[in-house]
Amino acid sequence: MSPLIGAIAAGNTVLIKFPEQTPYTSQVLKDIVDTTLDNDAYRAVLGDLSYDFIFYTGSTKVGKEIAVAAAKNLTPYVLELGGKCPVLLMDNANMELAAKRIVWGKCMNSGQTCVAPDYILVKRGLEDEFFDALKKAIESFFPKYNKDNEDYTHLIHDNHYDRIVNMIEDTKGKIVIGDILTADRESRFVPLTVVKDVEPEDVTMQDEIFGPILPVISVNSIDEAIAYVNKFHDTPLDLYLFSSKHSDQEKVLNETTSGGLMINGTVLNVSTLYLPFGGVGTSGTGSYHGKFSFDTFSHKRAVLTHPFWVNVITGLLFPPYSESKGNTITAILAPAPSFPRHGPFSTSLAARLAYKINKGVTAGIAFLVLSISSVALFNSNNRSSIVNSISRLFTSSSRG
Repeated sequence: MSPLIGAIAAGNTVLIKFPEQTPYTSQVLKDIVDTTLDNDAYRAVLGDLSYDFIFYTGSTKVGKEIAVAAAKNLTPYVLELGGKCPVLLMDNANMELAAKRIVWGKCMNSGQTCVAPDYILVKRGLEDEFFDALKKAIESFFPKYNKDNEDYTHLIHDNHYDRIVNMIEDTKGKIVIGDILTADRESRFVPLTVVKDVEPEDVTMQDEIFGPILPVISVNSIDEAIAYVNKFHDTPLDLYLFSSKHSDQEKVLNETTSGGLMINGTVLNVSTLYLPFGGVGTSGTGSYHGKFSFDTFSHKRAVLTHPFWVNVITGLLFPPYSESKGNTITAILAPAPSFPRHGPFSTSLAARLAYKINKGVTAGIAFLVLSISSVALFNSNNRSSIVNSISRLFTSSSRG
């Protein structure tokens, strides 16, 4: 429902389509929309319709189908898709806090979020310490860790339960945390299951898990971790790095691609309204949240008014052309950069003052030329509006 806020703020009428896989939740949300919003402008639907703009949250597979369908009518869209969000855990991280933050991010909605940590790349030699910290975090969060624990979410429907259980049963890795025998199909409870010694071909590493399974892969260095991400899952929706080393943070930032990056934490980057949230590549396109939602649902229409009086200057653009006319056009109309053309801006006070004075003189010359040319051609009735227009142009040139 979050994108709805941005769409309304940007002045759009909205059709909201809820998923068929969650009929009860979809019906409740539809009832909320129907009873609280103006249905002439905002309407919830449960079937297929045509749209002027599409915002979709879901799987990469369905996202591709939407992109193909939208292309037929050139319908613009935003796709928030998810993917396999990696966690890079290095040897200078606070292991106890890292484990808690990873368990919290993974167990939120039982891993059924698009930004849940999907797999761990841990520095070799830290595995046992990490597993011990994970066990302590789980025990502290869920003292009674079974189907009756009210703080732990169950899976959304039977098909998803079967998918997750089959994945646990089919993995070639070694389960170090979690007992599949405690899973309960009736309530769709599956405990957080941590699997080590996982190969890239393993069933857990093919698609987004979207559930309480956490594969762990050992790497020798931050470079090997980056290489793994770039080779197998190169455009995740989010990437999480646990390291206090500035060089590790810079390396991950510069050598990976992801929709978002969080350092020494998980999931919280999605909660701030001051950062755009969205994917890249296979994890989606476009972004939203806060003002970014307003921008997403707005069309940036460019409007330029060209007054007739300004033809004194812009008339120079018309042929026939001459060298003198070209020089005049360049001197008056060419946009000035906000930095010196000759190179980096000097930080000395004298250099900055000289640059500002030079810009002011240039603007003053342009103003003088415009004033003489314009006032001579217009009568006293519209002279005031001309002077105001020239003043605005002068102000713009001074800032330029």
